[in-house]
Amino acid sequence: MSGDIHAMLENWSRWVRGRTVQGHCASIEWRYRKKLRPDMTQTGWGDWGEAPPMPILPPIDALQALEVERLMRWVPEGHRKALFLFYVCRFPYKTCCKRLHLGYDRWDKFLWDAQLMVKNRLQRTGKKYICVPTIRLPALAEIPEPVGSGCIG
Repeated sequence: MSGDIHAMLENWSRWVRGRTVQGHCASIEWRYRKKLRPDMTQTGWGDWGEAPPMPILPPIDALQALEVERLMRWVPEGHRKALFLFYVCRFPYKTCCKRLHLGYDRWDKFLWDAQLMVKNRLQRTGKKYICVPTIRLPALAEIPEPVGSGCIG
């Protein structure tokens, strides 16, 4: 699938998920990180000078995400569920197939069709993802002068 629709759906999924973060206990044990890669810290206890930084995600474009959310009501239910399970819930394709009662060999085509439906619907609306009506500001000559603002003299 083209990168633009995938990026839009990734943005939509991050917007839908919101900022809910799983908490942790008050113990220091929540800071322990198991050494999974050779370039990680020696002790696993947060040697910040040695550990690579986490990648920074681009900011969420709320207008674009809202437009995709509005387009989702035109997508058929099965395809909408597939997009939700794959992008928002981040389930592996086998779990998505089980939930949708879909064969594993049909998953790629099914997801492609769902992405294409969103893309076509977006092109059909003719919008780039703007959902706010355009407001025409009056010209300076059209604004009436406030009462009592004339020169005294």
